Amino acid sequence: MKRSPAEILMGIHLKELGLPFKTEVKFDEKRKWRWDFLLTESSVAIEIDGYFKGRHGAGWGADNEKRNT
Repeated sequence: MKRSPAEILMGIHLKELGLPFKTEVKFDEKRKWRWDFLLTESSVAIEIDGYFKGRHGAGWGADNEKRNT
């Protein structure tokens, strides 16, 4: 899967900090959602939101549903 510049930068920073992590971790099989990063020692998930032209209203609502889950 193609990584965004923000995801690439986050991976670099996590490595520099020495934090073990996994990428593209599935957490909802039904919706096929994945976290961008999962810090394995602390079970903290990181989702990187990018800029999407025209993303507003219903599109942002779907993103909020994922975050809340």
